Amino acid sequence: MELLVGAMLGILGLLLWISFLQKTAQKGNLPPGSMGWPLLGKTVEFSLALSSKTPDSFIEKHRKVYGDLFKTHLFGHPTIISLDPQVNKFVLQNEGRYFTASYPKSFVDLFGKNSMLAATGEMHKSQRNATLNFLYSKNSRQKHISDVESYLHMAMSSWRDRVVLVEPEAKKFAFCVIMNTLLSLSWGEELKQMMSDFHLLLEGSLSVRLTLVPCSAYRKAIKARKNLVEKLHSIAEKRRKEKESSHDDMLQFLLLRSNAEGKDQPFSDEELVDQMIFLLSAGHDTVASAITSTVNLLMQFPESLTQLRDEHFSILKCKQPGQPLSWDDYKSMQFTQQVVNEVLRMTNVGFGVFRTAIEDIQIKGYAIPKGWKFLTYLRSAHLQDENYPEPTRFNPWRWQDQNKVNVAFMPFGDGKRKCVGSEFARLELSIFIHFLVTRFRSWELVEHDYIRYFPIPHTGKGFPIKLENF
Repeated sequence: MELLVGAMLGILGLLLWISFLQKTAQKGNLPPGSMGWPLLGKTVEFSLALSSKTPDSFIEKHRKVYGDLFKTHLFGHPTIISLDPQVNKFVLQNEGRYFTASYPKSFVDLFGKNSMLAATGEMHKSQRNATLNFLYSKNSRQKHISDVESYLHMAMSSWRDRVVLVEPEAKKFAFCVIMNTLLSLSWGEELKQMMSDFHLLLEGSLSVRLTLVPCSAYRKAIKARKNLVEKLHSIAEKRRKEKESSHDDMLQFLLLRSNAEGKDQPFSDEELVDQMIFLLSAGHDTVASAITSTVNLLMQFPESLTQLRDEHFSILKCKQPGQPLSWDDYKSMQFTQQVVNEVLRMTNVGFGVFRTAIEDIQIKGYAIPKGWKFLTYLRSAHLQDENYPEPTRFNPWRWQDQNKVNVAFMPFGDGKRKCVGSEFARLELSIFIHFLVTRFRSWELVEHDYIRYFPIPHTGKGFPIKLENF
């Protein structure tokens, strides 16, 4: 009986897939491509490639056959994939006109329907403006630099004479810095548990929504989100009861801003919690992955180390012992910014950005049907020879002409949803480089490792290194 039911369900699924393909054929001059297996499409092949040593193998295989714009079926939806930087920029800059933000249901479930991730229109604009106003105020900038310095002083002093796992250290660094910025929380058992829950949430964010399977990544992520929500609700409730607060963080800024604008009600705890969880993710992944990649790339291509050291030791020479770095110091790190650009180009923390077409549209002579997903695959443009000669070579000097804008370079996305913390991610990476090259003469990999990109950037062994001090 069970076999009969299974066979009937399989036949039904196949009939539905055939019906879908017939409707797809009637959509007009669609880009070329292959929709893959019934119902599954090409999701498995795409995900396995991103998890492997050759993350772009799926994309490059299809590019050779179909070109820079092709159709397929990913994560349950018919999808157009673009490797064309001009097309990608057009899509990302036309948020709200031809396209809207689109993320898997698991993303919205875990990061919150009230977060900047899911918000659209005026709600998204208001949240974005509030975040930018806080992050880039003069006080916030200097406080952020001080927080980063304090943490690196403490962390790197323990890196001597032992094997250091770069990825866990980078994740802890990024988590501590962003949690201090958002909620004024310092490292301890409480934060350690929150970091554990947060990483479970991230791991489940692009997983299949197996709600009834107890040990599935999605179920673990839902439980982790519940723990985070309870903790964040408790913090927000406590803040509301305080008559005066000495906290200078994002949560306090949002609480004061909502009251200052004369709203009938301040932001609800649900809105604040969703926003905190989203900003925690936005301020964590890019930095942690970029730090791991920086150590790796500088080790593989040490040609830039001499110029980096010259730049950073010259900054130290102009300071009194123990005098902190300033925003002006950061802005003076010109060669460091070239290194950061090259790290971001080669690291490609986010493989791409999903959008949904909100009306039928023509792009380069092809029909993009309303309701179809659109993946701007940003990694590919960063690694194509026509955009960057010798793209697999780490070459910071390619960025010497800062006035020359390359339309292909979009490590933080583009348009209305470009990462709000992009400058802070650059700042954190620059200060990390400052400490790395002024404290350590060299470093070597203890055990071979590489970065995987799905479901989130991660290594297999933590990227273990041993450093030699000056």
